[in-house]
Amino acid sequence: MKSTDNSRIELNFFPRPAQKKIFQLMALCQFLTAVCHRRLGKTLGALALIIQRAFLHQDASLPFRGYFISKTLKQGKRNAWAPAKQILGNAKRAGHVNFHETELRIDFPLGGQIFIVGAEKESIEDLRGIYAHFIVMDELASWRDAYYAFNEVIRPALMGCGGKGLFIGTVKGFDILFDFFMRGLSDEFPEWGSIMFKASETGIIPQKELEDYHKENKNNPALVAREMECNFFAEVEDRLISAGMVQPAMGRAIDRDKYRNYPMRMGIDAGITGDPTTICLRQGPKVHTFEDFNIPDHEVLADKMIEVIKYWGVTAVYVDTGRGEQLIIQLRKKLGSRAHILRAVQYNAASPTPACFNFRAFMYYMAKQYFSLPGISVPDDKRFLTEITNQILDMGDNTGTVIRLLSKKKISQMINGSPNKADALVQTFAEGVDASEAQISDRDKSRQDAREILLREGQERSYSMYNHLKNKYRKVFD
Repeated sequence: MKSTDNSRIELNFFPRPAQKKIFQLMALCQFLTAVCHRRLGKTLGALALIIQRAFLHQDASLPFRGYFISKTLKQGKRNAWAPAKQILGNAKRAGHVNFHETELRIDFPLGGQIFIVGAEKESIEDLRGIYAHFIVMDELASWRDAYYAFNEVIRPALMGCGGKGLFIGTVKGFDILFDFFMRGLSDEFPEWGSIMFKASETGIIPQKELEDYHKENKNNPALVAREMECNFFAEVEDRLISAGMVQPAMGRAIDRDKYRNYPMRMGIDAGITGDPTTICLRQGPKVHTFEDFNIPDHEVLADKMIEVIKYWGVTAVYVDTGRGEQLIIQLRKKLGSRAHILRAVQYNAASPTPACFNFRAFMYYMAKQYFSLPGISVPDDKRFLTEITNQILDMGDNTGTVIRLLSKKKISQMINGSPNKADALVQTFAEGVDASEAQISDRDKSRQDAREILLREGQERSYSMYNHLKNKYRKVFD
């Protein structure tokens, strides 16, 4: 690399092949997610990359701004500040850079600057209004409010100057790191890239060390799978429902005879402004569908729910009372003599079992039991997988004998939105998971048989909220 006076600047950094690959991909992508095994050297490589870009920046009218953001400021000072000074040792002695200890800031030629900061909310808020040419988000999966930080502050800071982002970390489950990694694999996000480095493939950690690590953790193979093999599906200890339990059920094809004798249950997670109402339709071991309805008017929404109930032959409807009180009132009116199928669900009510802190924890605990049963089938839905596997145990309040989950608000912040689909499903377990579900009337069986015939003949694919409107106003649609 060269400085503004064309003198050569030597960095104390010798990249490994994996680090070189990150450098190469970063030249092609605006955003890159690198999922790495432990001891790969991801932090050191990311520091060298942002330093390189600071030296190469030649626009004095808009000086380079780079930010290396760690989970905490203390972690950044330990893991990034000291290594950055080591990398820049020669450049410092040659007078090309200056270090400012109190601000954890490095000054470069032409007014360029790199800041080491923490991802605590106060620190993120302090970054509002900045511009940035390059931002590194280190150990992203461990950040407390990662989506908020990226969407509210970091992404806007990169706009307008062609800024780039590098997201690095080790697997902890289906979180923002997984989301960003999947963006890099999707055609929907052409500006994103992804790469994964497994310990069994890079050769960085000696084979003997890997073998010893496997032996030392033989009772916790999921830890090895996450830390060394970047396995997103490995169990995470503080999650109530693991990805390993849910993933085999996703998209599983099961014979109709396995579920046809079960009643159709419908969970409704009522939405508020900006958040859709989500329904789940479950028939014993078969979860048929999740659907969203962006209908703010409760009476109109109730009409749509009645349409779904009739179409699917639903025999039990579960609605949360927290957001759904008005919807419950409207449904009772419209169901009339069938209002007995309506169940109001109170998340903060007492649990039927002392093993759970409240009714919300009870329903999710029932879902855990459900996924432990053989032959379960749920839609192949990535968002649902994220929601159901991020029901995190509140380790600070749990006594070891009572299941207590983090608040819904905290979980929503972690997964960038409310767990609507997961909540809609678990509400169908409000009365537990047991053999009594197998009771279904001959009339309901006949309805289901008729619907299955229509599906097989292709006359109906699945329920659509627009079918009723299309039939009513056929001339308009045609």
